Amino acid sequence: MNTVSKITTAILVIVISLSSCNKDKDKVEMAISDEYYVKYVVKCSQNRWYVSSFSINTDAGTKTFNDYKSTSWTQTYGPVKKGFVASATASQSPVPAIEIYVSKNQSPFALKASKTGSNQVSLSYTIDF
Repeated sequence: MNTVSKITTAILVIVISLSSCNKDKDKVEMAISDEYYVKYVVKCSQNRWYVSSFSINTDAGTKTFNDYKSTSWTQTYGPVKKGFVASATASQSPVPAIEIYVSKNQSPFALKASKTGSNQVSLSYTIDF
């Protein structure tokens, strides 16, 4: 191999290595900056009675609702980071139901967990994607 070929090969190896590092760096930066939003739905699964008492975990801590007079309640919270535990408990309804939806980086919300109980129901989901 002549000197020009060796230098050209060395330059190509350096350029390829640097471009690979930048791609990995971009992936790490994307993972660090991912934002998630959690949407809770708390309702009476039969839509005839009130879910009058429930609590949820939010980006600002636990929020509790008492004497709520509706058959369903929906609210979105965030942004939160990967590893956030979305949780909710509902009671004082004949058949309470909870649904937890998550959106990552402004994508559509996807149902991640749901549960229906017979007087009280608790549900949690840890964001791990």
